[in-house]
Amino acid sequence: MANNQSSKMLGRTFNVHGNPTTYRWTISKRPEILQQVPYITLIEHRQDMSALLSTAGRFAYLGDQAFKIVEEAFNSAVSNLSIDPMQKLPYDPYKGLYAATPTKNSYIFPWFSDYHHQITSTWDDNSGILSTLASKAAEFTTKYISPAGGMDVPKMWSSIDPGTFQFEFSLINTDFESEEQVQGINNHMDLIDCLIFANLPIKTSFMTSLPPCIYEMYIPGIRCSPVCIINNLQIDNVGQLNRLNLRTEGRIDCIVPDEWKIRILITELVRESNLIYQGIGVEAKDRVKAISLNTLKDVLTTGNTSTTLQNINNTVQKYNPWQKVVKIIKD
Repeated sequence: MANNQSSKMLGRTFNVHGNPTTYRWTISKRPEILQQVPYITLIEHRQDMSALLSTAGRFAYLGDQAFKIVEEAFNSAVSNLSIDPMQKLPYDPYKGLYAATPTKNSYIFPWFSDYHHQITSTWDDNSGILSTLASKAAEFTTKYISPAGGMDVPKMWSSIDPGTFQFEFSLINTDFESEEQVQGINNHMDLIDCLIFANLPIKTSFMTSLPPCIYEMYIPGIRCSPVCIINNLQIDNVGQLNRLNLRTEGRIDCIVPDEWKIRILITELVRESNLIYQGIGVEAKDRVKAISLNTLKDVLTTGNTSTTLQNINNTVQKYNPWQKVVKIIKD
């Protein structure tokens, strides 16, 4: 089903950071000071299919390359004990991870947060063949040779936690001149309306909905993410509540506080890697991209899909990485 997002909610650039006279997040009138305030940029996309269909289309497009990549990675891990972390990969591991359509909305907010980085790694017990052999050897030793136990078995790195962080800013409604007040408050309400609309599901039928929007995110010198979500959007009324009849933009009888406090919690959908981290110091075109503009129809009509799927099946049948593992153990 087509994206039914209102035209008023599309194609907007909300440069809150760069336009403090339009969006009153500060009462300061000194541009040389405001230019020093850090900012966060969010580029908005709306998914027009389920994640399952997007994933199916992605692997149909990649074909047997996916299995070749697994084989290359396995061979590299076996033959090369040291890998240059800055080396350029022969393929893009993030390309087409999410399929979405740009809403052409972008947001540039002032960035007020203590957050820079928090990396939490998980290392689990190795449950593979080598670990099993080591465990059996340890069990034999402690039972029949020595009463002392406690053999250490190397753990295997599992993952790092996705990045999550919060920031906040204010929209002050009492700082406008009288002739600017109606338009100023409407600018604030437009921003709030777009944020709320983008982070609600769109009902497409009695049993289906399109998910809330996803975003590309960039904080200069700190962090960038090829795909993230606004995991929590909180808008609080601060100060006195005022009932206003604005009679513009279709709004009648609005409740407007002295100030709106906007709190946004960002959660990344792709875990940070060295490839992603390198994006904090490069142009936007050179950063990792995980959101594809292709729809499932575009993906499945690229090349001969039936041949591609047959190649995948043939590759699975002929390639068994465990055969190499057994051979290595025997050797």
